[in-house]
Amino acid sequence: MTHRPGPNRQFFTLALWLLAWFSLGTAVHAFATSSLILGLLGLIVSGLSIYLATTRKLIARIGEGTVTGARILFLAAIPAVVVVYEVRNLNFSRVQLLGETYVPGIILIVTAIGSILIAALMVIPLLAMLRVRAPEQKP
Repeated sequence: MTHRPGPNRQFFTLALWLLAWFSLGTAVHAFATSSLILGLLGLIVSGLSIYLATTRKLIARIGEGTVTGARILFLAAIPAVVVVYEVRNLNFSRVQLLGETYVPGIILIVTAIGSILIAALMVIPLLAMLRVRAPEQKP
């Protein structure tokens, strides 16, 4: 029987994958627009996020406690902000520039679509966190 991680761990694992995807997209876009420093920083952040998500060293420290109230609202803001930000990058007019295919525009669109999909997946553990009842407080 395999152990399925709780919603807290699922949420933060997806958050690390979202950061990795977003950073990788930023790095590729930076290299396509000749911004070497920003590209290198994006690769470093993406690599670190992938390492933490796959080794689960950071995720193992996150307990299976309950997340309630304002904490869930704070966590829900993460995918909401990502979606709002990335919807701006879904500008398909950036794909063509002077009749030619503009590769950095395509990179922005692919990154935006991937980020929106990962952010949508983050809603599932958030809903699971809402269903978990907080432990009763003793007076």
